[in-house]
Amino acid sequence: MIRWLLTNKLIVALLILVIIGAGISVAPFNWDTGTPRSPIAVDAIPNIGENQQIVFTEWAGRSPQDVDDQVSYPLSVALMGVPGVKDVRTLSMFGFSSIAVIFDDSVEFYWSRTRLLEKLSSLPAGTLPDGVQPTLGPDATALGQIDVDPEALRYYNVTIEQVMDAVRESNQDVGARTTEINRVEYMVRGVGFIRSLQDIEQTVVRLASNNIPIRVADVASVNFGFADEAQQAWTQWLKDHPREQWPNWMTLSQLEVVPFYDRSILIQETLGTLSDALSQQLIITAVVVLIMLLHFRAALSVATMLPLAVLLTFIGMRLLGVEANIVALAGIAIAIGTIVDMGIIVTDNVLRHRRQSPDQDLTGVIARATKEVAPAVATAIATTVISFLPVFTMTGAEGKLFTPLAYTKTLVLLAAIVLALVFVLLIFAVVVGGFSLLLHFYERTLRWCLRFKALFLALPLLVVALGAAIVPGLGREFMPPLDEGAFLLMPTTMPHASIGEALDVLSQQDRAIAAIPEVESVVGKIGRAETALDPAPVSMIETVIHYKSEFKTDDNGRRLTFAVDSDGEFARDEHGNLIESRRGRPYRQWREHIRSTDDIWQAIVEAARVPGVTSAPKLQPIETRQLMLQTGMRAAMGVKVQAGDLATLEQAALAIEAALREAPGVNGASVNAERVVGSPYLEIHLKREEMARYGLRVDQVQQVISAAIGGLQVTTSVEGRERYPIRVRYQREQRDSIEAMQDVLVTSATTILALFPVLTATGRGADLMIPMAIPTVGGLTFVVLSMFVVPVLYCWREERAWHRSQPQGQGD
Repeated sequence: MIRWLLTNKLIVALLILVIIGAGISVAPFNWDTGTPRSPIAVDAIPNIGENQQIVFTEWAGRSPQDVDDQVSYPLSVALMGVPGVKDVRTLSMFGFSSIAVIFDDSVEFYWSRTRLLEKLSSLPAGTLPDGVQPTLGPDATALGQIDVDPEALRYYNVTIEQVMDAVRESNQDVGARTTEINRVEYMVRGVGFIRSLQDIEQTVVRLASNNIPIRVADVASVNFGFADEAQQAWTQWLKDHPREQWPNWMTLSQLEVVPFYDRSILIQETLGTLSDALSQQLIITAVVVLIMLLHFRAALSVATMLPLAVLLTFIGMRLLGVEANIVALAGIAIAIGTIVDMGIIVTDNVLRHRRQSPDQDLTGVIARATKEVAPAVATAIATTVISFLPVFTMTGAEGKLFTPLAYTKTLVLLAAIVLALVFVLLIFAVVVGGFSLLLHFYERTLRWCLRFKALFLALPLLVVALGAAIVPGLGREFMPPLDEGAFLLMPTTMPHASIGEALDVLSQQDRAIAAIPEVESVVGKIGRAETALDPAPVSMIETVIHYKSEFKTDDNGRRLTFAVDSDGEFARDEHGNLIESRRGRPYRQWREHIRSTDDIWQAIVEAARVPGVTSAPKLQPIETRQLMLQTGMRAAMGVKVQAGDLATLEQAALAIEAALREAPGVNGASVNAERVVGSPYLEIHLKREEMARYGLRVDQVQQVISAAIGGLQVTTSVEGRERYPIRVRYQREQRDSIEAMQDVLVTSATTILALFPVLTATGRGADLMIPMAIPTVGGLTFVVLSMFVVPVLYCWREERAWHRSQPQGQGD
C-alpha cells in the first residue's frame, strides 16, 4: 500500500486537495471564501444544561399555597411516573405553577415532549381543579372588559351572574343545515358572534316587569382592554381622515428592533480567539520544527501536517455532528504536539535509512523505513485513543462538557497517523534532510545528565516540591469561567413591594449603572413575561449589563490599533473618530484604576445599592442560565435548606444566613436567603351560619367574589383569525378597598344583599404574611441561600488565620 501511494503521487495530491477544500467548507470560523459553505454548528461553551421540559399551568387569582397543594403537588406526583424522568422541580406562585421535568440525558427531546403530552391528556378526573389545564406553552391575555356598576345592578334588580350568562349566550354562531331555493342549494348559517362593543352593550340581560329590556349598557360600561385602546383610537383617526392628511412618516416603517443581548457576538469573539490561538500555535510549532531540523523542505513536510490535520478534524466533526465550542476546539489545540510527533518519527526513520543506504532507490528506502515504524506509531495512537474511552462513557453535565474534547482529540490523532503515513511519504519522495542540530546537542546533553546524575535529578525533585507547596492554594472548578462580556445582576426587593415600587428601584439602578464609563448598555426587567420559561416574581430584578472590552476590538474580538500623533496622543478625523492604523497602538477603553472585570463588577455593586434591595453574586447570563437549569439556584455556590413547614424553613434559613456571613472567605454582603414567608395577603373568610340564614351556598358567594373583584372571562369574541376574550367584573372604584369589597352584591333566593353580613376580611397590610413562591424538589419544599466565595487561595489563608484565632479545641 505504501509503495503504491509513493508511485501514484497524483492521487495522493488530489486527496490532499479534497481534504483542504472540504475542511475549509465546514470550518467553524468566519472565513469568506466566496464559495458555498456548510460550517459546523458553533457555540461559545458546551450546553451542559439538563434535558428538561416545562409544564406550565395557570390558575388565575389563586395563592401560591393553593396552587402548590392543588396543582403543583398532584401534577409532580403524576409526572414522576413518565418513563425516563429523573427529577421533578416545581415552583408555585400567585396564579400559576411552573414544573420542570428533568429527563435522563439518553431520552430524546421530542420523545419526552410527546410522553408528557400523553400523560397530561390522560390525567384521571379530579386530579386538578375544574377549568385548570396544564400546557407546554404560554396562554393568551384577556383584552375586552365589561365593568359592572353595582348600583345599577341593585336598581334594576339584576345579578352579576345574569350579566355573565347574557354575554356568554349572546356570542355564538349556529348552523342550520342546507335549503334549496330556485334549484340552488344554500347552506344556512345563523351569525351571532360579537363584532363590536355595541354588540355587547345591546345584549339583553333580562326583561323588567313592564317588559322593558334591561341591556348590558344599562348596568355596565363596556370598553376595550388597555392593550387595545391606543390601537383602536389611532385606527379610528385614520378612518376619519383622508389619506392626504396622514403624516408623511405613515408611509415609512418607524419600527427598529434593538437587541439588548445577542449571544452570536460572544460566539464570534470566542471563535475568533480560538482561530488566532490555533494559527499562532501552528506557526510557532512550524518554526520550532524548522530550527530543530535545519532543513527547510523536511520541516515544511512536517509542519504542513498541522493545518491538514485540523481541516481533516473539522470534516470528522461535521460528519459526527460534534459542535464547535471552546472545549471541543481546545481538544485540537492540545493535540498539536502529537501531530508533530508522528511526522518527526517517520521523518527520522526515513532519514536514518537514507544515510545507511544512500545509493538505493528513494522510493524503496521510504517504503521500508515507513513499514518499520508504522506498527509503533499505530500502537502509540491506539494507546492514547483507548485512554479516552472512559470520557466517552461519561454522562450528565460531565459528559456534555468533556465528550466534545474527547471526540476532537481522537479525530486529530487519527488524522495525524493517516497524514504521517501518507502525506509525509509524498513529500519525502523529493526531500533529503537531517536532524543535525537535534543530534548535535542531544548527545552532549544526555552525556552531561548521565555524568551528573544527582544534580540533574535535583531539578525534577525541585519541581515536585514546588508543586506540592502550591497545591493547597489551588482552586477546583468544574468548568473554567468564560468572559461573556456581560453581567447579569439579579437582586431582589422585599416580597411585598408593589410593581410601582419595583419599577422605581429598577429605574434608579439602571441610571446609576449606565453612568459607569466602562458600561456599554443596561437593560433591566422585573416580573415575568407571558411565557412558561420565565417564572419570575415582581420582586426579582434581572439586569443585563454589557461592559466595554478593555481595548477596542473588531467583530471577531481582535484588538484594533489606531494612529497616534507625534505627541503620542491618538489621532482623530474631522468627525472626532479614531483612525485605524496597523502601525498604531491599541485604544484602552477602561479607566486607569479599572484593571479587571472584578473592578467593573464592584463599581456596579456600589452603584446599584438601594435601601431595601439585596445584593447579588457575580454572575454572567449564560453562566446563570446553566446554573439555574442544573441546580435551580441563582448562584455558583449555595445551600438548599429543607424543613417540615414554612415557618421553620424561614427561621432555619435566616439562622444559616447569619452564620455564613461570618464564615472565613465568604463575601458577607453576597449571602442572601430567599424569603419564603413574606407576601401580604387579604383573605375573605365566609360566615357559614349567616350564609345559611340567607340560603346562600359557598359556591355562590365564591363565584361572586371571583367575578366581581378579580374578573372572569365569560366568552371570546371571534373576529376572523383574531380572538378577543371578554371579561366581566366590577368597576375599579367599587373593588379597590375592603369596604368596597364588603358591598359587593350577592343574590339569595329571596333578596339581593351585600356581602358584609356573610364574610370577614382580614390581613390588611402586613398582618397576614403568606409565601410568595413555594419551590419544591421531589415533593419537598426548600429554600436557597446564595453566596459568593472569594478566590480559594485567599480563603485558605483566611481559614488558617481564623483557626489560629480560635481558643484551643474550638477552631476544629
